[in-house]
Amino acid sequence: MTGLPKPVQGPQRLPVKQWGGLHFRLISSGLDFALSSDPVENPEFIASSATRDEIPVCLESWTERKTDPHPRPFFTSAEGWRMVLEDGVRIALNHPPRFSRPLWKAALDWPLEGLRIHLGQDMRTNEGWRDPFRYPLDLITTMYALASRQGLLVHGAGMVVEGQGYLFVGRSGAGKSTISDLLRQNLPGAQLLNDDRIIVRKQAEGWRLYGTPWSGRLETCHAGEAPLRGIFRLRHAPENRTTPMTPAESAETLLTVCSIPWYDRPVMDALLPLVEQLAKNHPLANLDFRPDPSVVARLFPR
Repeated sequence: MTGLPKPVQGPQRLPVKQWGGLHFRLISSGLDFALSSDPVENPEFIASSATRDEIPVCLESWTERKTDPHPRPFFTSAEGWRMVLEDGVRIALNHPPRFSRPLWKAALDWPLEGLRIHLGQDMRTNEGWRDPFRYPLDLITTMYALASRQGLLVHGAGMVVEGQGYLFVGRSGAGKSTISDLLRQNLPGAQLLNDDRIIVRKQAEGWRLYGTPWSGRLETCHAGEAPLRGIFRLRHAPENRTTPMTPAESAETLLTVCSIPWYDRPVMDALLPLVEQLAKNHPLANLDFRPDPSVVARLFPR
């Protein structure tokens, strides 16, 4: 992204946020720019030191004029944010109905090398500015960043067992939080990375699993990672059983649980081959399971 300012020394050092092997450096465009504190932010997802491969996230104040045009969106989410094009640039725009003007708008490159966020005046508080690089904008940005970096954002639960990563996928209600809780309660040493959103990336040594900050019902998330060992599609059943799936069946299932911007053709075209590679390298298995500790013994017999 051209024209991004260099980091400046302001009254508050802006953080570098990290997950999935990605590092997002927040940059202020002015010396007096400070973010109000976020008591619920998990410190595991704040980098302790700088890295070479950082994605700059430039923060600027913005006063929208009443005459500013609002282009017709090419995508509108159920949560209220939408995607528009301004002079050929992708813009994520957040304008909740209860506000008279947008809270923020963010310009995304493709391939994504940086992000410029304009904060509306309603983002200002007595303590400073509210951090805009939180859900949903951090998730949107991550989806675009991964698309050009051999990565996928998956609607699933991730567990690390004896140093190996296991991914449990399914739509809402399939049992991701249930299986996560059963495993962490009944399998000593098992670590739950997240029970709702997981990043999977193809690396030179193979596929790896990463935790994310967007937790589900269990409200647990960790920034750990592990080599991917297996992927299971969850289904509630009266008895525990695993059945292998073909690579074609696996790809079809993954397409329903991977965050893919179907509304954005270039990004979609970058992600679809990666889904096929993951399905070929790690074919899924159906996991029919009873919601009790017996499924833990079925998966990890001692």
